[in-house]
Amino acid sequence: MNETLKNIFYFFFAILIAKIIGVLKSFWLAKILEPSDYGIWITILLISSYAPIICLGTVEALLKQVPFYIGKGEYNSASEVENGVFSTLIITASLTIIVGFTFHFFIPSEELLNVIILIRLMVISAVINFFSAYFYHRFAAYQNFKIVSIIDTVRAFLILLLQVSFGYIWGLIGALLGYLVCEIIVFFISMILSFSLYGNVSFSFKYNYIKRLIRIGFPITIVWWIFTLQTTVDRLICISMLGKIATGYYGLGVAIMSVFILIPQAIGKVLYPKINERYGQTENKNDLIPLVLNPTYILSIFVPLIISIIIFLLPIAYKVILPKYSRGLRSAQILIFGSFFSSFILNGANYLIATNNQYKFIKSVLYSLLFNIVGNITFVKLGFNIEGIALSTSLSGVFLTTLILWYVFDDIEYDKNTKFFEIIHVYFPFFIFISTMLVCNLFIPGYFYETSITLFFNFLLTILISYTTFLIIPFYRRKIFFLLKAFKVAISKKIL
Repeated sequence: MNETLKNIFYFFFAILIAKIIGVLKSFWLAKILEPSDYGIWITILLISSYAPIICLGTVEALLKQVPFYIGKGEYNSASEVENGVFSTLIITASLTIIVGFTFHFFIPSEELLNVIILIRLMVISAVINFFSAYFYHRFAAYQNFKIVSIIDTVRAFLILLLQVSFGYIWGLIGALLGYLVCEIIVFFISMILSFSLYGNVSFSFKYNYIKRLIRIGFPITIVWWIFTLQTTVDRLICISMLGKIATGYYGLGVAIMSVFILIPQAIGKVLYPKINERYGQTENKNDLIPLVLNPTYILSIFVPLIISIIIFLLPIAYKVILPKYSRGLRSAQILIFGSFFSSFILNGANYLIATNNQYKFIKSVLYSLLFNIVGNITFVKLGFNIEGIALSTSLSGVFLTTLILWYVFDDIEYDKNTKFFEIIHVYFPFFIFISTMLVCNLFIPGYFYETSITLFFNFLLTILISYTTFLIIPFYRRKIFFLLKAFKVAISKKIL
């Protein structure tokens, strides 16, 4: 457990740095670009989100199987997985380039032709990312999160430097060039470190073995692809129904939320190979429970602190730093509130995938995707614009998280009442937090939208009331003390 905590702390601080840099990059790039160009930028970024589906899940097979075989002590099998996955990436990368440079012959569209250069730059970036992601996940599979943290930190600095500087010189196309150059540099750094620490990988095309990897990984990648669609469909609907300027307003809130969500994602990414390794050692689901439930309860207590910091800083960001995006302030606040529930998705998904229950995750995401699409379109039709899209997206996150937690508790064989109360335990800190803010908003003018020093006192008041309430309740008090004790032990061991 100490090694896991150390990995979480490594990754947490790297993500914290990346988060701060990511916020600076998002604001700086938004300041450079007009809302219409920023809307195009946010939409074209979806190519990098959707492109990994072409790899047919082989990278997911790497991250699932390598720790599993290491847990069983079968190191040759782990090496065979690495070679097989690398071979499939060479093939899929070639196919992606061909499709990316010829699709306009089969899908004639004047709007696509206007951004064809931007699309091609993003396709090249996505292909390079296939390989940098391979080496990145290779480090994660070996649970070397010190290197993973270094790569994330370097990437964040490079993105800030290259995207902002290139964007300032050449506008939107410059931002994409900066993204491409960043991917190239990260690829070479990851490859050199990976080869030096864990040896070279080789091209080994064995049809039956690669088919086996796809059979293992493809259901997982379908899960994540549908999940990605569920979390990005709001931007597709926004640009198609409200236009690129509204998408620019909305997209800045999405960028801020995506930076925040990196912190709970960091914990999930650290725990995923650990869960697979533990399952490989014992193949007993009960041994996975502490790795799944404790982080979930702890996140439920500390995520509101992060949300409150962002909520109170948003008025300054939108009204003082980026006034041309002020139309998107309310939608950004809705998205940040809704991100509380999204914080628990990854850890629950880790358990379901590791225990071969990914079909339950697929079912949950499909229901949530349908909920989100219907909600987005309905709210826009009713005239709620980007605020309606933000609200629908947040509600779909609540729906998805509830389904995933229910399936996790069901697989652990909790009875119906226990499952219900455990989900309440996860959500209750949010209700305390939001109730505190709503009550304060009734009595303090401009509570959410103040841009003066009063904002700082509003924040302190919210935190004081919320965390005093948490400490009064024994269940949450135990979780807080558990984390503080673990942190103290980890720090003392590091110092010694």
